Amino acid sequence: KSGRKINALSMNEKALFYDSILDPEVLDLRDQYPLLDRQRLRRYLENPGLRIPRSLVPTFDLVQTRINPNRPAGIGYLAINVSPVSELGVRVKRFDREERFCEALEWEWRIFTDRERVDQRSQTASEIVHRLKNLDVEDLRQPALDLAPSIRRHARPDRTLREVSQLVAKNRPDLSPQKILDLIAVAAIYGL
Repeated sequence: KSGRKINALSMNEKALFYDSILDPEVLDLRDQYPLLDRQRLRRYLENPGLRIPRSLVPTFDLVQTRINPNRPAGIGYLAINVSPVSELGVRVKRFDREERFCEALEWEWRIFTDRERVDQRSQTASEIVHRLKNLDVEDLRQPALDLAPSIRRHARPDRTLREVSQLVAKNRPDLSPQKILDLIAVAAIYGL
């Protein structure tokens, strides 16, 4: 969805990125998105020879462009701060600054912590993303759509991709295990 490689700085970020990639309402992802405060940066912007200190350009860990029928043109933005639960208390000023920035732009804002991370879901999402790299997704869309009811019947957050494919295969002996995995991956990105 981002059209480029995204490097996660923590396991929580990695989990959020993979979850975002498979969320059918997410259209685009931007990592390390800057919160530009032009007033604080004015001196540096007027003098290109000066280096802007990193501390003056904090970033969101992730900004999602999302389908939102309640917004103009049906598009909205969600800025996300990824923080361990253990650090929430010491980041209050940062959270306040981020929330004010988002309110000014009419963006949504939230925090993603290790409490929201589901490792099995992230592992499955990672496998799906890597599988999709070698597939002609459009050609597989209709077969994935046909298989979607069986996939939905067997998919659960605590099941691995392989477990789901084995359960689906019991009803579809005409499909190879690899083909079923491919169709599950395609179904996932289409939100089927």
